[in-house]
This record gives sequence, C-alpha cells and structure tokens, in this order.
Amino acid sequence: PPGGGGAFMGQHAAPWALAATSDGRTLFVASTGTRAIARIDVAKAQIVRTYVSGGVVRGLDVASDGQLAASLTDLDQVILFDPDADRFAAQVPVGRSPAGVAFNATGERLFVANMASQDVSVIDVTRKTELRRVPAGREPFTVRRAPGGATIAVVSRRMELTRPEDLPYSVVTLLDSSSGDVRHVVRLASCHMAESAAFTRDGAHLLVPAILVRNRLPILQVARGWVMSSVLAVIGVESGSVKLLPLSEPGEGFPDPSGIAVSRDGLRAYVASGGRDEVAEIDVPALLAAAEEADAGQMQRLSWTRRYVPRRFAVGSNPREVLLVGSRA
Repeated sequence: PPGGGGAFMGQHAAPWALAATSDGRTLFVASTGTRAIARIDVAKAQIVRTYVSGGVVRGLDVASDGQLAASLTDLDQVILFDPDADRFAAQVPVGRSPAGVAFNATGERLFVANMASQDVSVIDVTRKTELRRVPAGREPFTVRRAPGGATIAVVSRRMELTRPEDLPYSVVTLLDSSSGDVRHVVRLASCHMAESAAFTRDGAHLLVPAILVRNRLPILQVARGWVMSSVLAVIGVESGSVKLLPLSEPGEGFPDPSGIAVSRDGLRAYVASGGRDEVAEIDVPALLAAAEEADAGQMQRLSWTRRYVPRRFAVGSNPREVLLVGSRA
C-alpha cells in the first residue's frame, strides 16, 4: 500500500536498486532496510509517494508503458506495479532469492535473475506466469536489456567452482529477449563479484565491472594489487569475445566496483567504487579502442587507465548503483 516518505527514509534505509521511466521524470528507489520503494519526482528532487514492498527489493525495472517490476529476494517472488491505478497489481513466484530484473523492449516478458537457484525466470507479463527457467551461472545477479531490446544479458556475481588446477570464472549469459533462448555463455576468467553491467548505445558491447583475482600468485602485497584488482570486461555481444581492462591505477586502487551506466549519447560511462566512495568516468570510444589493442595480459598494465579514465569524483559512502536520467544524461 502507499505510504508517507517516512516509510522510506528510515534510520537504515539502505537504498539499493534504481529505475526510471523512459521520459526521465520519475525515479524509483528501493530501500532494502525499510522494505519500501520510493517514487521520486526528478525535477523537484523529492519523494512524492512511498510503497511498502513487503519484502527486500534487490532489483527494479520500468517497462516502456511505465509498469514497474520489483524482485523480493526473501519471498522468492516479483511484484508488478500498475502505474495507472498507483498500486501493486500482481505477485509472481519465481526461483530462489531473486535479484536483478529487466523487461524486454515490448514489456511482454520479464527476466528475473535467481541467485540461489542459479537460473533466470522468464515471465509472461500479461498472464503473470513463469514460462521457463534458464541456467545462468553461479549466483546470477544483474539483468540488462540491450538498446533495441533484442538481447538480455544476465551477469553472475560469483565464480564457478572448478578444479584446483583450472582458472575459475564467472559467467555472463546472453539471451534472446523474446524466447529466452541462450545465444552465448561468456566466461570471465578469474573474475568475481560482478554486480552490474551496461550495454554500449549501439548494443554491440556489454561492459561489466568486476574484481580480478590473481589465483596463481602468492598472497602478498595486497595494497599493490598483487592479490586482486578491479577490471572492466568489454564483451562483444555477437561474437562473445572478452577483453579485460584495468580500472585500478598505479598506486590508486578502485575497490568493490559495482554499478555502471552509459550516457545517452554513448560517449561516457560511469562506474561506482563502493570501497573508495567514488565514481570513475569512462571515455567509451577510447575504452573500445584500447580493447581492440589489448592482449591477454592487459588487465595487469594499470597505466592504461589513463587512456580512457579522464576523471574520478567523490560521492557518498559505499555507492552501489548508477543511473543516468534527464535529457542531458
């Protein structure tokens, strides 16, 4: 049911998921601490409505018609919100511990990443039923829709468990947005805790921030990045190719990379560092040019960040998600 702003602005609101309407006028913010969703007027920068979700929301998305979907991680379901009636319209059971959600371009399908059951639920939005589930790696966490809507990307947060002599990897699953059929299963070698993703504006590449773990080096010199560092995976959507480029700089780490968003003109991307309380601005054309030149060891050459990270700026404590709204975004 709707409530006042106080239902969201609790002592430990812990805002996490963000979603905006296509016109950029309305922003939805999920509070995991108070189990509420705030509806914000962007122009006025104020909460105009609060909805008690009934569960811990880990994912939000808005369809082209304004319908809102939210995952309730602790209740193993998603809720659908009717913007015309200003109320929650349906609850749909899904897999275990759902997190990220995304509609396809038409709003007829909803894709839900289920962390604990390690799959993706494909929902028929009109009938409000689950059609199928698709395996999607270990702890699938983030779901993103490509520009144009043909492809859905699902990013798993944790590494697959492999034999000790093999390099571990996390998985990115690329799905057909109509059928849910798998197009590519992409492996990100030695990558862990990938919590977000963003398509480039032409839909040709997917950008995934992650932690690179150096599994075959002794656990020494943690501060210098000899144990782990942060990278940005550049994935070719059609080919499934992967290039890993550093986000850390020499002497300057970029711990706990999380949210990422690409600007409307496609020229800039913004990546949050939860551990450093900052956001890095990425020159996307320069990043893609660097990816073309990169070899298998490029993620170790931290000086390369100077080619495509023009600036970094401080934000609030522990930023986890990034969203760009408005005509200039």
